Amino acid sequence: MKIFDLYDIESFPYSSRDKNVFYYTDEFKTRIIELAKGDKIPECEMNSYVVFYVIKGEAVITVNTSTSTIDAGKCVITSPAIISLKSDSGARLLGIQIKKQND
Repeated sequence: MKIFDLYDIESFPYSSRDKNVFYYTDEFKTRIIELAKGDKIPECEMNSYVVFYVIKGEAVITVNTSTSTIDAGKCVITSPAIISLKSDSGARLLGIQIKKQND
């Protein structure tokens, strides 16, 4: 068992996003995503299931062609999709990627 404080984990800009991964296994990986005011993560085709949990702030998520606003305490779960995030006010999120099993 490992316990993580999601408020204290250091985060890095999108260009260094691999440094934001704080736990990794063959089946899934977890990362902290920090979006400053006006920041965005461009469209990314994800081949895995993705879980986003908003720790603080507010973000706009687009999954394929559907867009929603999510704020602190909200969770989004997606199947493999094209995903992007942006925040006008800033946000901190937990992101979990879960590998899709071959059928």
